[in-house]
Formats: sequence, structure tokens, C-alpha cells
Amino acid sequence: MTLPTVFATGLQGNANDFAEAPGLLTGAVKNVLAEVTIPDTTAENTLIGLVPVNAGAVFSYGSVFSCTDIDTATGTTLDVGICYADTVEGTDVVDLFIDGSTISQGGGTAAFSDITGMTYVATGKGYVTAKILGAAASAAGTMKLNGLVSYNV
Repeated sequence: MTLPTVFATGLQGNANDFAEAPGLLTGAVKNVLAEVTIPDTTAENTLIGLVPVNAGAVFSYGSVFSCTDIDTATGTTLDVGICYADTVEGTDVVDLFIDGSTISQGGGTAAFSDITGMTYVATGKGYVTAKILGAAASAAGTMKLNGLVSYNV
């Protein structure tokens, strides 16, 4: 269990976030938007909290993650997955939706397309996260998530 250290606009990084998590009637789909500014000093392995979730959350095909160029070279890659508030809530899967994307090297978008991620049901309170891998960010930028979430409870 590792909690994010950088959070999307509007998130506080505490239990209040889970009260704000998109909650719906079972099966209804909601579009969730998140945006976070990444400083040029953001370290490798930094975990970025994008969207809080509660038990039962399922992200659908069509969810899209974007990142501007945060790497003046070609060292960074990004994973997008889920990290839980603690080990009682669930087991972190940091690359559940996107694994090793290079969009941070020149800017771009990546769709949630991993079938495992599309059928995964969150087991507790946590965050959809992005993780910077390979090298530290060397340019300031922005990450965004345009996600489709439903709840199976």
C-alpha cells in the first residue's frame, strides 16, 4: 500500500476525498474528470492521485488519460492503476489500466484498454493513480483523466 503524494485539483489527500468519490446507482455510468499540474521537480516513482474510488468502482473502456511532455529527454514512462488507502481496503495494482506508456516523453493520450483493468472491481477506498517511472520529470506539465466509472455494489 502506497498513498499518492501529489493530487488532482480539488483532492485533499485524506479521508474527505472518499466522501467525494463518484457514487452512483448500481450500473449507472458517470464521466469523471481530473487534472493535476506536474512540477518539473517531480521525482521518479512519484504516485499521483487522480480520482478517489470506493468499493465497487469499475472503469470502462473509453476512459482516456493524457499527459503533456514532462520529459526533456526520453527517460520517463507512466503507469496508470489503482492504489488503496491501506492493505485492508485492497492490494495496489499500479499498472492496472495503462502499463509503461511513453506519452510523457512528447505528450499525448492513452486509452484504458487492458482487459484486466476493464473488468476489475475496486475492493475498497483508494485512488486511480498515475506513476512516473524510469526518470524524474524534467519539465513541468499536466496530466488529465477523462474516465467512465460505474459501481457494482
